[in-house]
Amino acid sequence: MSSRFSFLQGCTKLVSKRNRQYSSISTPIFPEKPGRRRDDDDDDCYHQPQPFTFVTNGVSHRGRDHRIINCGGCQHPLFESKRFDLGFLPCFRPRRKSGSGNRAVHVRIAATCNDMLLCHSTHPGDMARRVYYLCNPLTKKWLALPHFCPKCPFMKDGVAVGLVCYNEGNDFLVVRIHKKLAQVFSSETNKWLKMDVPEQHTRYGWERFHDIMFSWNGTLFYTDYEHIFAYNPLEPGRWHITATPRVEREECADSMVFGVCQGSLQLLERYRYQEEGFLRIWELKDYEKGEWSLKHDLFFDEIVTNDERLEYEVDTDNPHIDILGLDPNQEGIVYICHNIRRLGLGLYPPYCVPNQNFSCNLRTKEVKLLDANNKIPYIDERDIFYDGLTSWEKHNMFQYIIPKQPTHVPVLPPSGTN
Repeated sequence: MSSRFSFLQGCTKLVSKRNRQYSSISTPIFPEKPGRRRDDDDDDCYHQPQPFTFVTNGVSHRGRDHRIINCGGCQHPLFESKRFDLGFLPCFRPRRKSGSGNRAVHVRIAATCNDMLLCHSTHPGDMARRVYYLCNPLTKKWLALPHFCPKCPFMKDGVAVGLVCYNEGNDFLVVRIHKKLAQVFSSETNKWLKMDVPEQHTRYGWERFHDIMFSWNGTLFYTDYEHIFAYNPLEPGRWHITATPRVEREECADSMVFGVCQGSLQLLERYRYQEEGFLRIWELKDYEKGEWSLKHDLFFDEIVTNDERLEYEVDTDNPHIDILGLDPNQEGIVYICHNIRRLGLGLYPPYCVPNQNFSCNLRTKEVKLLDANNKIPYIDERDIFYDGLTSWEKHNMFQYIIPKQPTHVPVLPPSGTN
């Protein structure tokens, strides 16, 4: 086995084989080609438009049903509905029509890596013992990760979770970080390992950390809004920490989200600074030095739009505009969300006031309402499901990119092999 995984040898014995469940073939969106992710001549795939969307974890206004909401406008068949269906996973149980105990058990996304999802059940009992499922909604194939072992117990609250797929999708790593500890699962060893986090990563206020880690080129990125942390689980000890990029004398942003555009890692930020609000895109130039370059910025009062409600909002002292993410195909295009309830127009009951999603061109300053054949999804900001995590920002958004060929779900080695 490669020496880069020697650090995983210290993990304890695994659970029995019955806990390693694999999916049978169901009805995929399109069939998978085993052992390959894309054609050999597709190395320039970043220059080809890739279907994508953003998905978020939500809960109904009555608190009965959790749901995964499609926030994009993608024309792919998988996203024809605003509901992102993961009913093929074994932990999903639909609502019963009558009788007691009829609450549905849905699925929550914990991390994404291109078209792969890391999920778990929303059932309180399942939350306590936490079984993760790796799945690909395109092929509707999945596998269940083993339970946490006694020497690597499950950490519940305030955990940042990330997923790294490598070796053309044949292997993957799951990383969970909480303050001074990290838990890493390797598909090569089929084991969970507990490891210490370097001291420089534990000096800052963990209560402000995102619970979402973004995967790019085998490295996971996350932030506390004042610092950017990077961890490469393929190379233990490769931890990086840098200050978040900012213009001189400015405060740090109040909302951030990582994304990829044409193969480059970018950071989208929303600022509210001295009664002004604006968006800003930075691009990573040097990973080792932690250098970022400013690509685009846009003040809210510069926005050009035909939407009267958004136009009214950007003229207020505190525009209520949230960021969804970056367009992976088009430079300078981002997606934002506007909460209509703030306007006080009385158009909707208080429990179902919708948000509206827009595409925003930071180069031309033009903002357009998303319209995917009248399938525009709305999100009540009170419906965002946190799972008891300490993330202080409502951001719970995941980028989902559809490659030319879907990533296949690998097979884990037998329990106990090294």
